[in-house]
Amino acid sequence: MDVKNTAGQPAEATPANIAPLAASHHWPKLAPFPVRKPELDFADTPRYWFGDNPVLTRHMDALSSLFPDGERFFVDAVRDFQQALADTPALRQEVRAFIGQEARHSEQHTHYNAGAGEAVEWSRQRCERLTRFARKHLPPKACLAVTICAEHFTATMGEHLLRREDIHGLHRDPEAQRMWLWHAIEETEHKATAFDVWRHVGGSETARMAHMLPVTAVLLGYLIIPATVELTRRDGQLFNLRAWGEAARVLLHPRRGYYTGLLRDYFAWFKPGFHPNDSDTRSLLASWRARLGFEGGDAPATH
Repeated sequence: MDVKNTAGQPAEATPANIAPLAASHHWPKLAPFPVRKPELDFADTPRYWFGDNPVLTRHMDALSSLFPDGERFFVDAVRDFQQALADTPALRQEVRAFIGQEARHSEQHTHYNAGAGEAVEWSRQRCERLTRFARKHLPPKACLAVTICAEHFTATMGEHLLRREDIHGLHRDPEAQRMWLWHAIEETEHKATAFDVWRHVGGSETARMAHMLPVTAVLLGYLIIPATVELTRRDGQLFNLRAWGEAARVLLHPRRGYYTGLLRDYFAWFKPGFHPNDSDTRSLLASWRARLGFEGGDAPATH
């Protein structure tokens, strides 16, 4: 990929040597994936660690700002239906693992956000207000519908990050890089959990598809884009046209852009009978578990 840093020098996008990520783990009985607690330290993370680019980095900071409260919303939405899973012990245990993974994501992104500047807290508070409003005013099944739509976003983004060495190869800080890769692995592992709960409790195909467009509009129009602009403005980089141009090429290039590459999988959501496991990611996950040195990466035979 032809990418330059903000100093005008070419930015390398070659496959990165990624050190293993130390992480303790436990595996709920019957669950198809474990709960990991990684050891990460962001004390030395540089200010602009994504391609030496302020816009790309602040975009990732905007995403990170959403996870502490967003993940808690997902957990609560799924937990509301745990009693309805009494007749499906495997799915009930999978939900336990899902809750554990999401809790660790919230924890690590809170840790990362603490060093990313006060503007990230501004964005987090907007997400907190939104999720609090949704929990208060939406019925539980609507919250679950919002969750499965948002989980389709995170799972699709995670899968493509794992597949795009040219994108995560632009991560200049090993701790930030490994955080996002670990998060991508786990979003891909549990991509079907909330969806299967939705189906089990009688969620309809029509409601599933109908929720996606408003969820997309809120995620992009109220949370992600405004936060990226505001974080960049507070850094004094709002009119750094070179940085914006580089970010546009990395994220939105018609053929090689990260987000343009997600569109096919995003629109798969609207196919009748869609299921997250229609995209087979088993070999991708096995490769990345090995690459990051995760113990217990594959489900024991007894599962």
